[in-house]
Amino acid sequence: MRGPFLGVVLAAALAVAGCSAPTAADEAREQLPDLSGFGLASFECGTGRALGSDFTPPSDDTYVAQCWAGSATSGIDTLADDVQREVLAATGGEDVSAEACARDASSGSASVACRAVLVTKVDTRVLVRTLVVLADIDALLADLPDNPTDAEIDAALNGADVEVLVGTEPIAS
Repeated sequence: MRGPFLGVVLAAALAVAGCSAPTAADEAREQLPDLSGFGLASFECGTGRALGSDFTPPSDDTYVAQCWAGSATSGIDTLADDVQREVLAATGGEDVSAEACARDASSGSASVACRAVLVTKVDTRVLVRTLVVLADIDALLADLPDNPTDAEIDAALNGADVEVLVGTEPIAS
């Protein structure tokens, strides 16, 4: 009896040894929030007006990118904050936006808000970065009067079409 039983135990031990625990990237990929509650619709990354040709897909199947489009009813910075809260709640990660993102910025060529979450699991880490960008800044600028006031700019930004990228990125150890 000892022979067959020992064989089963050894086979089970080898099977468990061959399995690895889920990494932070694996878990974060499964936990990215559904942004449809913000009035956004998913689209294939790389096909958007703003997130089109500049998009580089993740180089490893472990990492993922999701793209969403819609309207920022309260401006892109507020939408970025709202998405950040969702990502933090879903992943249990830590807000590292100050370290991993440039400051929110608007210019004549782009308007971008960035947020980032660091997800750690045992000895693995992954960054979940969110970018919210105006989908068509040229159209927004064309609708503004010459020398617009801050109030006119704010009104144009509120409700503007946006694209949102939420993606996981590897972190060097």
